[in-house]
Amino acid sequence: LLLRAYLQTILTWWVARGRPALNIKSFMTSTPTEPASTDKKPISNPFLPIIQSTIVHPDDHLPKIQRAFAHYSTLFGAKPAGYHKDTELEDAELLDGSLFVRAAVLT
Repeated sequence: LLLRAYLQTILTWWVARGRPALNIKSFMTSTPTEPASTDKKPISNPFLPIIQSTIVHPDDHLPKIQRAFAHYSTLFGAKPAGYHKDTELEDAELLDGSLFVRAAVLT
C-alpha cells in the first residue's frame, strides 16, 4: 500500500513538473567553442586539450562522453547554422556543428 502511494505521488510530481525549456539561443550565445587555455596560440583541434584533460580524471565515464562528443563532432561538425531551420524546435536555425564542442567544454 505504501509503495503504491509512493509511486502515485512520484508519477504525479513527474507529470506536473513537465520538462525544462530548451533555450537554444541562450546556449549558443553563452557557451564557448574552445576550451579555456593559458596558451595564446590558436587551437587547431579543440578536442585535443579536452581529451588530454579527461585522461587523468578519476571518473571513468568522463572520457567516454568526451570521446562520444568528439566522434559525433567528426560526423556532424560541418553542419552550418540554419541546417535545422525547418524543424519545429524553436531557434533550431541557430544550431551548427559546434554543438558537440560546446557540450564537451561544459562537461
